[in-house]
Amino acid sequence: MASLGIRGNMLGWVKDFLSDRTIQVKVNNTYSEIFIIQNGTPQGSCISPTLFNIMVNDISNNLKYCAMSQFADDSAIWLSGKSNKYLQKRIQEDIDTISTWCDKWGFLISQTKTVAMIFSLNIILEWIPSHVGLSGNEMADTAAKKALSIETCITSIPLYKEDIKCLCKNLLKKMWQQYWENNTKSKQLHTIQNDVNFCITIPKSTRERERTLFKLRSSYIFTNKFKYTMGKCNSELCDTCLVVDDMQHYLFNCRKYIPQRQKMMEKFEIIRGKRSLI
Repeated sequence: MASLGIRGNMLGWVKDFLSDRTIQVKVNNTYSEIFIIQNGTPQGSCISPTLFNIMVNDISNNLKYCAMSQFADDSAIWLSGKSNKYLQKRIQEDIDTISTWCDKWGFLISQTKTVAMIFSLNIILEWIPSHVGLSGNEMADTAAKKALSIETCITSIPLYKEDIKCLCKNLLKKMWQQYWENNTKSKQLHTIQNDVNFCITIPKSTRERERTLFKLRSSYIFTNKFKYTMGKCNSELCDTCLVVDDMQHYLFNCRKYIPQRQKMMEKFEIIRGKRSLI
């Protein structure tokens, strides 16, 4: 991962995630001994497929003759030529390279799932590392293929806490979105933000800043126009400029806030200059 440029906290997190993991098998009420996992990624983890793909990412780097395609733990190499003897020799050399790579990183090639096929003068070797060496793997594959022929399968799979949490969150968000769309009292706010979201929409922001920006966007701030609408002021005109004191006037035109506005524009220019240098 470090060679791919993945460093810092992410690399440390993955290292802790994979280190010192243990496994224990339960059959009815009987537990096996606890074993330390020497290699591999945890089954069922959402990050495990990505980590596996990173692990096998360089398996084809040292191939001299064959091309290679990969999909998870299924791989194929192929080579074309006019002589079967030549092809056999070159492909075998690359197979030896793959075997050396597997020995180095703790992978085993499944001989029963490795086949060679000849199409005219093209030879294709399909290599599937699979989970060779694990007792019961072939039985599991046979049972899985047999299950595909069953039209209906009744089984009971318990939901984990994270699954229930995700389902509840999605349901609440759907109900919230329906309420937001059917609410006739907040059409002005609806034009500003059409979709609801549990997260703060501005990156690296705080709830206080989010609330302030929302008030500015929706004109829910104590300008004279807003206070007049709420019955807290006798006029909607600006005390300094004698025009309607709305949000646009407050931010861009009011003479009372010229120094603050100039200071704000200077900060904007500094930020713009920094971005142009990146």
